Amino acid sequence: MSNEYDVVIIGGGTAGLTAGMYAARANKKTLIIEKEMIGGQITYTHQIYNWPAGQGLSGVEYSMKLQEQARSFGAVVELDEVLGVDYKEGDIVIKCTSKEYHAKSLIIATGMKHRRMGVEREESLIGSGISFCAVCDGAFFKDAEVAVYGGGNTALEDAIFVSDICKKVTIIHRRDQFRGEEHLEKILRGKPNVEFALNKTISELHGKFAISGVTLHDKVTGEDSELNVTGLFVAIGQIPNNKPFDEIIETDKAGFFDIGENCKTSKAGVFVAGDCRRKDVRQLITAAADGAVAAVAASSYVDSL
Repeated sequence: MSNEYDVVIIGGGTAGLTAGMYAARANKKTLIIEKEMIGGQITYTHQIYNWPAGQGLSGVEYSMKLQEQARSFGAVVELDEVLGVDYKEGDIVIKCTSKEYHAKSLIIATGMKHRRMGVEREESLIGSGISFCAVCDGAFFKDAEVAVYGGGNTALEDAIFVSDICKKVTIIHRRDQFRGEEHLEKILRGKPNVEFALNKTISELHGKFAISGVTLHDKVTGEDSELNVTGLFVAIGQIPNNKPFDEIIETDKAGFFDIGENCKTSKAGVFVAGDCRRKDVRQLITAAADGAVAAVAASSYVDSL
C-alpha cells in the first residue's frame, strides 16, 4: 500500500529532515510529516552563525536546502497534522487529518512551540503588533519603535534584525544578564538605536485593536513604567510539542521526552530526536546529530524485523 513505510518521521525541522535523509540513504522507504512549516523554529532566524561551514545562511535558505537534500535521497515530505499514534510492534499506525500511515519504525521529532507571556489580551493581539517571527514580520514595522522580549539567542538575533529596519528597538529581559551568546550582545551594544530594559517583565499590554505600548515591571525596585511601541517580538522560549505522544513515551516534568543520547524509547521501533527530548544543549548541531542517531537506529531496527 502507498501509505506503508519503513520509517515515518513526525516533524520537519532539522532533526526530522536529517533523520529523513539518513533513513532514505539507508534505502528505507521514508516519510516525513510536518504540520506547519518545513524547517521548524530555525526559519525564524535571519542568519545562522553557528552551523559548521554554513555561516550566513538564513533559516529559510538552510531549511530549503536540507529539505531538498532529504528529497534527493528519496524521502517523501507531506504537510499534515498527526492526531495520534496506535502502537503495535512492527506496524505503527500514525493517524493524520487526511489519512493514516503505517510504519515499521517511528521517529518523533516534533520540536517545540513559542512560549506565551501570560499577559491579559495577549492572544487577541497576536498578529496585531505581537509577533513571534521578526524575520517574517519585521518589514511591517519599518521606521517604527518596537520591543523584543527575551534574553536568549533568538531574542538577540531578532533584535539585530529589526534594528536595521526600525527606528528604535528596546530589548526587555527579566534578568540583568543575557543568556544568549556574547558576540550577539556585543553587536547590539554597538547599535545607536538599541536600548536595554533589564530586570523587567511585561505586566500589561496597551492598545485596543493593535499594540500601542506595554507596562514594564521592574523586578528589583517594584516600580512600573510605560514603553510606547507599535511592535512586540516575543522570544521567551518554547515548550515541547509532545502532547499527542506522551501516553506512549515517557516525559519529564517539563514535558520533554525523557530519553537519552541514543534516542531510543521503551517502545521497540520508536525513537525521538531533537528539541522535543530532554537535553542540555538545544542547537542546530545537536538536532542534526539526534536525527542521524535516530535514523541509523530505526534503519537497524527495520533490518532486524
